Amino acid sequence: MVNVKEKDGAVLLTVNGRRGPVHRSISLEDAEDLLDDLETAIETAKEE
Repeated sequence: MVNVKEKDGAVLLTVNGRRGPVHRSISLEDAEDLLDDLETAIETAKEE
C-alpha cells in the first residue's frame, strides 16, 4: 500500500514494506516525473 501526502511544500510517500513503513519526501518535480512513469506503466499493463 502507498500513501501520498503533501507536507511542507514537498510530497511525502509512505510505502508499507516487509519491515514496516518506509517514508520518503520528494520534490514536486520528482513527484511529477513519478506520476508520468506510473501513467506509462499503467497504459502498458493494460495493453498486455
